[in-house]
Amino acid sequence: RPGTASLLRSGRGVLLDLTAGHWAEPAGPWADRVDTVSAEPVPDGPLAGTEAVLVRPDGHVGWVAGDGTDVESALRRWFGAEGSG
Repeated sequence: RPGTASLLRSGRGVLLDLTAGHWAEPAGPWADRVDTVSAEPVPDGPLAGTEAVLVRPDGHVGWVAGDGTDVESALRRWFGAEGSG
């Protein structure tokens, strides 16, 4: 299974969906700039209980589900308007 670094080699953002597909639909309009990857967090690992994480192309976390902002706002902030890629 690929690590986060290998997912970023394309120079695109990555939305790690840790809920078996819940986050793919809202991220759809940014599919030309952000890859949505479904993954299962390791029990008791650092992502246990986290639903989704948006990773910028530089490897920094741009958003975490539950931080008080919606994913669309984070996607607009880091990747521009929907469909403007």
